[in-house]
Amino acid sequence: MSLSWTAPADVLTEGAEPGWAGIWTLTHAAARAALHLADALPLIDALDVIYAAADLREAQDKLEWAHPALPARCAAVDLGPLDSGDGFTRGRLVLDQLTTAALNRLFAIGGVVAGC
Repeated sequence: MSLSWTAPADVLTEGAEPGWAGIWTLTHAAARAALHLADALPLIDALDVIYAAADLREAQDKLEWAHPALPARCAAVDLGPLDSGDGFTRGRLVLDQLTTAALNRLFAIGGVVAGC
C-alpha cells in the first residue's frame, strides 16, 4: 500500500478531535475507505467490505441524527482510491485502524474501557 493511505490515516487517528466530532470524522473516513477498498477487490472478496461500508455509513447516519451539526463542522476526510497494485491486507489494516480509533473515542465518552 502506498503512503497515500497509511500516512494520512496515522495523522487522522492521532489528530481527530475527541468526542462526537472525532467519532464522526473517523467513521466517515472509514466508510469512504471501505468503499474504495471494495472497488479495488474482486467482487467475491469485496462483499464483506461492502457490508462493513454499509454498517459504517449507518453509524454515521445515526451520529448525524443525534448531532445534526456534525457534518457541517467536522472534517470529511476521504483517503482516495486504493491503488490496485498495493496490498489489500494493508488496506484492511487501515480500515481497522480508523474504526478502532472511532470506537476508542466512543468508549472514552461512555467511560468504557476498550477491549472489555
